Amino acid sequence: MRARNVKPGFFKNEILADCDPLARILFAGLWCMADREGRLEYRPKRIKAEVLPYDNCNVEKLITQLSSKYFIRLYSVNNENYIEILNFRKHQNCHIKEAVSTIPAPGETGAGMEVARPLTDSLLPLTDSLSPTVQARYGELFKKFWEAYPKKKSKGQAEKAWLKIKPDEQLLASIIAMIARAKKSEEWQQDGGKYIPHPATWLYAKGWEDDITAPQIKEPQTQRVVITLTCPACGREAMDIIDGHCWQCFQGGGKSAREDGPGRANPGEAG
Repeated sequence: MRARNVKPGFFKNEILADCDPLARILFAGLWCMADREGRLEYRPKRIKAEVLPYDNCNVEKLITQLSSKYFIRLYSVNNENYIEILNFRKHQNCHIKEAVSTIPAPGETGAGMEVARPLTDSLLPLTDSLSPTVQARYGELFKKFWEAYPKKKSKGQAEKAWLKIKPDEQLLASIIAMIARAKKSEEWQQDGGKYIPHPATWLYAKGWEDDITAPQIKEPQTQRVVITLTCPACGREAMDIIDGHCWQCFQGGGKSAREDGPGRANPGEAG
């Protein structure tokens, strides 16, 4: 057994998740058993003793699961059976002093391969090469994003950005919620949406994590309106009319004040 690297993405591999939990552990264990080329002998009993010694399981069935998902390749050379871990060298940095492989490669003379085409491009999850089922699911989620985003520009670039992010349903909900908030922002509403980013740009920049400030609602300004009245008795402008007279006329016992000339009569004004 050798020390190998396990990257965080291993635990989120959606294709590997379809395998039994013990198959996932076995997959990592095969890395430790493989030589620097990612090859090892196909000896189920020995593999179980090395990787799953305390589990009651059928290692051959677990290996078949990994093979059916194209994580490993089963092949034979001169009636000897072997396992090759696909893309092993791409993701493992073996020690410089580790011994060279003594197991023949699948393509050598006399080799027969049971599985020859990998489904994914990596031992890690969420690569640019996805299964048709996974691609279809991301396509459905992208369709919902595209319907919600107000600027329909460069759809192909947006799809590439979407596959790069690989959001799930929960993240999609957050994205759509942020789009709804951004639509109400001054920036996105200015000049008919002129400053709305292209969808691909917004996705690559993780726009759903932006801090959107809600637009300030301006309260309508109230204007004071002053209404003046005309006293029917004296003809002066007055703030109030009491029994047909302005305040000045009312104080004078209803006597007309027209002889005093035009003016303004207000309560409290000197006579």
